[in-house]
Amino acid sequence: MYALDHTDVNIDTTSVSVYGNNGPLSAYGYSRGRRPDLEQVNFGVAEIRHPINIPIDLAVDRGNAADPMQFLNIIENVVSHMRPGSMFVFDAGGDPKKNLDRIAEHGMRYVTRKKMNMSVDKRISENKLGRNRHRG
Repeated sequence: MYALDHTDVNIDTTSVSVYGNNGPLSAYGYSRGRRPDLEQVNFGVAEIRHPINIPIDLAVDRGNAADPMQFLNIIENVVSHMRPGSMFVFDAGGDPKKNLDRIAEHGMRYVTRKKMNMSVDKRISENKLGRNRHRG
């Protein structure tokens, strides 16, 4: 459609807390805003990466929709508009094997942050990794 330099895509999701009466998309789910007492609505967006930064997909889902499913839906919505070998960039919410396999099936690449296991998380929280413990 357009002569873009690339079709690499960033994907991210978030949620918005809902104050008031129940809406058709509001539901209790994982609260990114640390308000588990409120229902929420989830949003996901895909954009062509820097320096273009054009949004190409917006998903609105019930507040209890899981990140992996939101990411998979967005991937399916945009992959046909991307050049072969393009790259998806997203956080750990989109890294389940099913999503990564689907990207690979389309001949695309990805960069993601993997979820840490509990032992690494514990070592970081105990200040045993990633920080110089000697201060001068």
